[in-house]
Amino acid sequence: MTWAQTASGKAFDLLAPRAEDVDFDDVATHLSRLVRFAGAVAGYSVAEHSCRGADALLAEGASPLTALVFLLHDAPEFVACDETVPARKARQTFLARSLGREPAAVAAAEREFLQRIEQAIFSAAGIAGMVSRPVWLAVHDMDIRMCRTERDHLMVTPPRPWANAIETAEPVRMRGAIRSWTAEIAREEWLTRFRKWRPQVAVAAE
Repeated sequence: MTWAQTASGKAFDLLAPRAEDVDFDDVATHLSRLVRFAGAVAGYSVAEHSCRGADALLAEGASPLTALVFLLHDAPEFVACDETVPARKARQTFLARSLGREPAAVAAAEREFLQRIEQAIFSAAGIAGMVSRPVWLAVHDMDIRMCRTERDHLMVTPPRPWANAIETAEPVRMRGAIRSWTAEIAREEWLTRFRKWRPQVAVAAE
């Protein structure tokens, strides 16, 4: 079995993802129930992370397309689940050793797997082929900065330094401390942004 059942009861084939099988209500529901940092922070969801990072990009002068891409950058996790970077790297290293392959080869295969799901989601959102390298770089940079900010706001003092990219990242400016939204609020906030920015991006592309 390589298909996932969504919250609304639809089937999504992870090995043959299709745009027509993407339901953004399902995406919002799943992401609002997935917690960041493998549950080390109570209730802080992938959906909230996506909203806060997208808002920060707009506040810093980014385009609605860049904000929308950030909102969607973790969307494949609605069927592939959220995974911490250390867990992913450890698994890739373990599999590479077990199979006699280089970790980079395993990582590349996993990226392709997720990119296929991402492509289906971006096609369903109407932004496939619109995302330039500068947009991706801005999204990646904000993702690292959000990770640093979320850690500092929500987690206990780290027992040892995190990755250098996170330790040296510029924290995102927040109005007060981050407080985790409920799943219901996170879902509605995610959908509100998606429904607002998607038409803006479509108009800008015309």
